[in-house]
Parts: sequence; structure tokens; C-alpha cells
Amino acid sequence: MNKKYLLVAMLASSLLTACNNNTNDSQKTTVTVDDNVQNYRGAQLQLVKEPEFVMTKSTSSVNDQIHFYLTRAASLDLNIYNANKEVVSTKTGISLSSEHTINIGSTYDDSALEYGVYTYEATFTLINSEYKETFKGNFTKQLKEIKHFEEKISDISILGNELLIATGDMMDPIKLFSLDINTTNIDTDLNELTADITETLPAPIYDMANTEKFIYIGGRFSEWMGGQLLLEYNKETKTARSLDSLFSCKTATETPSCTSVFSLVNTDKGLYIGTDNGLFLFNKDENNQDQLVKIIDHGLDENTDIKTLYQDSKGHVWAGSMIKEGITFFDGTDWHPLTSETSAIPAGGYLAIAEGENNDYYFANNVSGLVKYNIETETAEIFTPRNSDIIDHNLVSVAYTDSVIVGSHDYGIAKLQDTNKWVITNNTNSMMQTIETSSCQWSPDSPACKDVLVVERIIQNSEGRTFTAVGKSIYEIF
Repeated sequence: MNKKYLLVAMLASSLLTACNNNTNDSQKTTVTVDDNVQNYRGAQLQLVKEPEFVMTKSTSSVNDQIHFYLTRAASLDLNIYNANKEVVSTKTGISLSSEHTINIGSTYDDSALEYGVYTYEATFTLINSEYKETFKGNFTKQLKEIKHFEEKISDISILGNELLIATGDMMDPIKLFSLDINTTNIDTDLNELTADITETLPAPIYDMANTEKFIYIGGRFSEWMGGQLLLEYNKETKTARSLDSLFSCKTATETPSCTSVFSLVNTDKGLYIGTDNGLFLFNKDENNQDQLVKIIDHGLDENTDIKTLYQDSKGHVWAGSMIKEGITFFDGTDWHPLTSETSAIPAGGYLAIAEGENNDYYFANNVSGLVKYNIETETAEIFTPRNSDIIDHNLVSVAYTDSVIVGSHDYGIAKLQDTNKWVITNNTNSMMQTIETSSCQWSPDSPACKDVLVVERIIQNSEGRTFTAVGKSIYEIF
């Protein structure tokens, strides 16, 4: 053989091997070679990259597909197994080129896969040869759209089977919806309410707390654009009242000023309220009168922004700051501040909190990615795109099911598998839809104008069902 061609062949083989080693961690692939078949020279069959599960939408159907990328043309026998190890889709004798898409389910003929985790077993036979290799791996059909809205969703809250959805912002009308997660029907009473009080609703709504008797609605107050800091909606009387008069910082002309209620959590002690100027507790005094007390002994700056509030399974109340300081939690007796000076966690940037297992807590940070903190050992582990394949460093939401799930400001959601592998769900492998950034309204040619997958919040109900708001749609996570 000519030395030049030999060198080119060796280089190509080396590059193909390198491509095969650069795998996507959302899959776990094993390879089985038929030892009874003699491998002729140059017959090696490799996956150039991991098989990819995708969902595509046509005019009449939604299709489940797997993309295969091979080094050689081959014939494929494919089995898809569900979590119970039952075959749910089979393909035999399919001739493949080096790059091929296989349909494994579709709404067109009612063969679409249910949502959940699947295993594939793909046996490839080289064309004009008996040489075979079998590849095994898994994929997740994770996100099911349950309701689409006309405007961008700003917040969601859940109590039992009732999911509250707030849409709109400073530029679009603010609307509230109550949705039954089992029927996906909308409660018209709440829509009629918002038609009456649209001008007094916060714009936008940042957080809602849904209790047995009341719905608390917090958000941005503006002297020029209207709206309130905090509204209380009575479910029995179907009336709403403003609680702004209780705040000592109710207008921008007073010091310190309050312009936003960022976070709410309802507890046995009352309603904790996180604002841009500190933490408050709303409840009734001994005469059953409204009272709002500012909490100043939580260990952070008393006027820091409290962007997130969370109550864990022990009843502890957690609060996190974005602009400065860090995290603090109340154990029922004392507050325990966690800052960069007193703990191993980064300072600031906290937008969401979730409780995991074995005393682990997860903090979504819009600068430092995901922070995992153990309350017993007081140790922290930080996941960023630099030290892991986590979806983004700018995380806005977090939840815990059988593993931790994070929401990105721009790129969708990701779930941790096998301690260090993140399964990413975006608009390629789900029906997730992008929206344009607000910059597009004013400067369409600006680099800041782009299509994004904004995850507003990830929440769970008492039965463990998990939902997220992305762009203009509500999805259930499986």
C-alpha cells in the first residue's frame, strides 16, 4: 500500500476512535460483539456519537425517534424496552447509512411512547457481511406538555391538584389561572377575579402561596405602572384585598423602599415574605388583627433581598439572597446563616432551594450553578459547566424527586443520573418551545435578542408529581 494512503487510513481510524470515546453522558451504552463471526480486516463498526432520542412535530402527528451515527453502513434490528423490561417497539432488518433516524413511536397511529425511562438494544450487521455488534443504552422521554398559554408564564404554585399559573409582565396583561392537574381544566372563577382586579395585580407576579383559605400573590409594585406588592385572595368569598398598607416600606419614597415581593412560603407561624428589602412574617396577633413583622435576626443583612423561601420536611424555613450574603435557615428556635465567610457555600446568587436525601440540600445559583450542601457535615459541592456536564451555570430553579432536577435561565432542564451524569431536556427531545428574550421587542438585531428556554419554576405536589413552567407552557416531568 502507498505510504501516503496508509498514513491517511491510520489517521482516520484514530479520529473515529476519538469520536467514539467522546460520549454524551445522557446515555449509557454497552457493546456486545458476536464472537462466532470472524471480523474481516477493516470491518470495525463504531458509533460516532451516542444515539439521540428526539421528538419531532409534523402537521398531523408528534413522532418519537432515535438518531444513530455509524462509521459504516449496516442493517439494524432494534428493540425498545420500558421500565418493566417489556418490548414496546421493534424494528427489524432496517438498512442504515452512516447517519439514520428511526421512528419508534407516533401519535399518528397511537404508537407514541409513554413518558418515562426506556432501554434500547440495537444490533447492527455490516452490509455484505455476517459481522454483528449490539449496542445497549437508555433514554428518557421526560417532559409532557399539559397546557399552553398566550403569554409568558411568570410563576406557578401548587396545592393538592390545583395548579396556579400567573402569566404576563410589565408589558403584557397580568392574568391568573387555576388548573386541575388531573383534568387540565381551567377554573373560570379565578379568571373572572383577575378581570376585576387586573390593575392592582403585581406586574409581574413573582410568587404565589396557595393555602386552604387564601391565595397570596406577590410581585412588583410601581407607582407609575400600578399594581400592589402583595394581595390576599379569599377563596370562600372570592374577594381580594391589598396587604401593602402593612409594609413600612410600601412606597419608593419611604426609606427603606420596597418595590418587590420575590418569595412566599406559608407555615404554622404565618406567611414568610421575602422582599427586595428584607424578610417579613405576616400573621394574626392576640386580637386576631393583621400584623406584619420584619425579621432582623436571621443572620444576613436585614435589608438584603430575599429571592427564595422554602420549607423542608422538618419544618425548617430556608431563605436565600441573590444580590449579596447567602442562605439562612430557621429551625424553629434559631436562625443559622450560611455565608461565604461562615460556610463552604458561595456568596449570593440564590434563586431556589430543595431538600434531597441524607441531609443534603440543593441551591440553584444564577452565578455558581448548583450548590449541594450537607447540613450535618457542613460540606458543599458545586456543579458548574467547567467541572461537570450540568446544563448551565445560570440556574433559576431546583427540585428533588428520585434525584435532583435543575432549571436553566436559557437552555431547559437537566436531571442528575448516576451521581455525575446529567440528562438534558430541551426543545430537541421534547415539545418544549422557545420564546424570544425581551430585548427582541426593542432591538431585534441585538445579540441579546435570541430564542431561549426560560424555566420559571419546578414544583411538586404532595403526591410527588412534578411540574415546571417553561416559556408559555406548563409541563409535567417524568
